[in-house]
Amino acid sequence: MRDLVTTLDLGPLLLRGGEKLPDLDDFEAAFAALSERPEGAAVVRQIEDRIERYFRGVQLPRTATIYDFLVLSLRSKDVLVTFNWDPLLYDALARNRAVPVPRAFFLHGCVRIGYCHEHHAAGPQGETCAICGVRRANVPLLYPGRKNYSAHAFIRGEWEGAKRALADAQTVTVFGYGAPASDADAVQLLQDSWFARSRREFEHMEVVDTAEGEVLERRWRRFTPTRHFRAFATFDQTSIARWPRRSCEAQLAAMSRGVPAANFPLFATTDLLSLQAEAAGIAAHEAQR
Repeated sequence: MRDLVTTLDLGPLLLRGGEKLPDLDDFEAAFAALSERPEGAAVVRQIEDRIERYFRGVQLPRTATIYDFLVLSLRSKDVLVTFNWDPLLYDALARNRAVPVPRAFFLHGCVRIGYCHEHHAAGPQGETCAICGVRRANVPLLYPGRKNYSAHAFIRGEWEGAKRALADAQTVTVFGYGAPASDADAVQLLQDSWFARSRREFEHMEVVDTAEGEVLERRWRRFTPTRHFRAFATFDQTSIARWPRRSCEAQLAAMSRGVPAANFPLFATTDLLSLQAEAAGIAAHEAQR
């Protein structure tokens, strides 16, 4: 978001809509102010179109990426929750489906997803609904001002699914999400869901972020009443990467029986087929349980 204005050359559009930009880093504040002006509606649509076109063009390379390592290190009982619009997580899930992968909830929509309002069915953007044959509508990506996540049926369903998953979770790993003040309502919803069924005295939270550990601990303190919290700079330090498809079991073994689990990360490779084969080998044991 900090680079969005310069990367997509949105400055002239925002200025055309009457917005001054003292801080190019704060796209959300400028866009929110513009959205509140009736005369800014046309420019708002232009900005939204430019953002959608840009992110629709983003693609994964054919080699294995951190997205592939992430989705293959999780099981179908796990859940990915994202605020990103970009298609990379969606594409990684699609190309690795030969191995059971987690469900994803796109809380801010995704440029790969379309939605049929008539039949409340989501699917690939640009394709037609399997029931009525009508082209699926794009889902919203931007939520200026006081964010309303219940106005759109698809987004409302994604939030409801994410809240149910958080209520059941044993461990939450956060990647780079800063819980900004502009998302105060979203953070409150996540917190309410996390504590809905448990006091969270034994559950864990991990954060992957480049900020200082003390900063991250303060930011997420409300989620960790017993300080079961760890901050990492890289993905390979997380429990997901150290014990792929077995992270919860590894944590429970140490907590309940005092038996630390040896690390068994997926083999570091850029060959996607090799990575998928290794994950499939681990997954084969899951079907036998």
